[in-house]
Amino acid sequence: MMVRKRSSADLSGILLYVGQGAYGLCLSAVSPTLVEAQKSWPMTYEEIALYPSLLAVSMILSGLIYGRCSMRWGRRITVAAAAGLSAASTLCVAVAPGPAELLVAAVAMEIFSTAMQTGVMSALTERGTHGRARRLTLGTVCASLGSLIGPWLVTQASEIGTGWRGMWYLITVGFAVLAFVLPGAAGQSAAPVGDLHRNVALDRRYWLPATGVAAAVAGEICLVYFAPQALARAGFGHGGLVIMPYYLGELTGRLVSAWSASRGHTEKALLSMSLLFALSGFGTFWLAGQLPVRFAGMLVAGVGIGNFFPLGASVVTASASQAADRAMSRLYFLIGGFTLVAPLVFGAVADKVGLQIALVLIPLLCMGILGTALRANAAT
Repeated sequence: MMVRKRSSADLSGILLYVGQGAYGLCLSAVSPTLVEAQKSWPMTYEEIALYPSLLAVSMILSGLIYGRCSMRWGRRITVAAAAGLSAASTLCVAVAPGPAELLVAAVAMEIFSTAMQTGVMSALTERGTHGRARRLTLGTVCASLGSLIGPWLVTQASEIGTGWRGMWYLITVGFAVLAFVLPGAAGQSAAPVGDLHRNVALDRRYWLPATGVAAAVAGEICLVYFAPQALARAGFGHGGLVIMPYYLGELTGRLVSAWSASRGHTEKALLSMSLLFALSGFGTFWLAGQLPVRFAGMLVAGVGIGNFFPLGASVVTASASQAADRAMSRLYFLIGGFTLVAPLVFGAVADKVGLQIALVLIPLLCMGILGTALRANAAT
């Protein structure tokens, strides 16, 4: 009986991690898709900035929707519906006839896939305080694997007859399968349905570090969307490939952090080291002239930036361990607010003073994780 129960728990964990991978894949594919689509649909920096900014609006909506839906119908039904609607929206991305339709489909995809991921992260959080940082980091390792595969698939698909649309058909099939297998793994919330928003108050112990996470993630979004544009404008044919070393670095950093967390290293120490890697890697990318050096800079930056969200989420949910769904949904809401404003400001600045100068905004946003690091010991 114990063996069967443990095997079921292991399978549920694997399915949760697969859900994380699907989320990372679909989000990472948007930026290189824009690079390929621009060959047919020319766009300005401000038009490109609409994508991450409106995706941020969808993250805000997803944070609100998931919290209310999980309170009313429970996590299992909410995750099933989110995965199914993610499949429908990625299909709309695949058949989009123009940039406006592509934008609408991408926003819908972000709403539903983020709702699905919120349920997955909540389920991983509720598996106990011990090992929480390791579980959340391993979950984002799987998201990193998906993020690494996504740009490669878009680039490869653009070289064959299916074009970039072919890759989105594959993603649609993946989400359709997840709609059937993921809800059982996510399970129900620890808090009774209907009480999720009343168990634990979210005070400044939650909101201060959560704000730091949101600012740092906004910096990551700007880097992911505009670094490919910088290389494409510099004459590199497949600018979307620049985020592949970034995601490789992100994967490496998260694997190291998961191992370090299992060895007893504190979240404060891991976040501080992550910030050091992020700033040094970005500086290399920003200042270097040679393409291989810029790729190396993106890899190093990914090692640090990739840990901002999982370690930060572990810190902020520690103050609301009995209300994981609420804590995660509010974190996504806050991240959405920051990522709504930051790319729009970034795009406007880039159009005025040039992309190279505007890139300085990215490390300033990443510095927000310092606030989370300083609260790490108090939160946990």
